[in-house]
Order: sequence, then C-alpha cells, then structure tokens
Amino acid sequence: MKTAIKPNQSTKPLLQSLSVAMTSALLLGVTALPSKASMMVVVPIDIAIGDGTLENPFLPTPDPTNPDGFSFVDIPIVPGQIFFFDPDVAVGYDYAVTGGPLFASVLIPGPLPNGDSNFTLELPGGVGSFPLTAGTSFNLLDYNTMGFSSFRISGIDTMEMLDTTNPLAFVTGLSFTNSGMVSVTQNPVVVNIPEPSSLLSFGLLGLGFGMKKLKK
Repeated sequence: MKTAIKPNQSTKPLLQSLSVAMTSALLLGVTALPSKASMMVVVPIDIAIGDGTLENPFLPTPDPTNPDGFSFVDIPIVPGQIFFFDPDVAVGYDYAVTGGPLFASVLIPGPLPNGDSNFTLELPGGVGSFPLTAGTSFNLLDYNTMGFSSFRISGIDTMEMLDTTNPLAFVTGLSFTNSGMVSVTQNPVVVNIPEPSSLLSFGLLGLGFGMKKLKK
C-alpha cells in the first residue's frame, strides 16, 4: 500500500521529491472523443511510476520548478486513447501544456464522492466560461480549432473536502490535437477553510454577544 505525505509547512521540502509523486495519479481509460483528438496509450517505465491500472496508477514526474503543482513530463500521445490526471485537493485546477500538442477536450468522468458534478470550465483569451458536467466530454475545438494551451476548472464544492491521500480524488480526462510527446502541469486552486474548532468558537462568540445584548 502506498503512503502519501500530506503537504504542509514541515513537509514542503519533500513535496517536489516524494509527496507530489505519491498523491497524484495518471490513469488510463477510454471514452468518446472529438474526431480531431489524439491520446496517450502507454507511459514508459523510466518516465512514470506504476503500470496504469486503477490499483497501480501512473504517477507524475516530480518537478522542482513546480513545487506547488503537478508535472506530467514527456507523455507519449497516440490516436484513439485518453489519459487521466489526478492531483491534490482543491476547489479548482489550472491545466497547462508546457510542451507538445495542445488540449482538444476535457472530461471529468463522474461525480465527486459527495455528489458534486457541476463545474466551470474557464478558457483563456476572453473566450469565456462554460458549464462542465461530470460524465460529459467538452470539445475545446468547438471554440478554437487549433486547441488550447491552458484552461481552468473551477467551482468544486468545498463540502467535498477531498482527501489529499486519496490517489483518485479528482480525475481529469484530457485529449490532444496531435500525436507526439506532451508535458502537462495541473496546479491546484486552493481555498482556506476554517477548522471545525474555529467555526465552533466563532459560533459561541456570536452566542455570547447576543446574550450580552439581551441583558442590557
């Protein structure tokens, strides 16, 4: 069984060498794709850890230049397949191609554990924001026939509170415009949520303030 280190201040130096690799998963799958899209079918063993199965998924390449995100480097792309990325927990993710063919489609394969299935896809260059529904592939080529080098998925419900040690927390399917080698980054958009004890203290403070007003 894999053991993942949850990123925090004390473990941040390990993020680029261990935690990134062990809390992010590269998975394989098949789905209906845009006709112009091309996909990855296999990752060489010297590039990624794992064999691509659900039990032993591919892991991203640790990248010292991207310590707060996840880098998948030199993934071979061939027609007719799809590959999935699964990084750390967040309320959104920024995706970018750092080398190789551009994004052609994006797919969230299914609802999150607590049922959230509606997200927002934000395209750069003033193209706009669009609803992204789990289980439905979004064809980026409808908005730019050349594809996109970056985009953001936002609107993940904070109530999901996805476990950072779960290697299947947020799987994303991506297709690409051409065959070749591709390198992709997927960086979390994080929001701070008060601890339950903090919320309780805030509630008690409000209750005390209300009682003082009643006594006056």
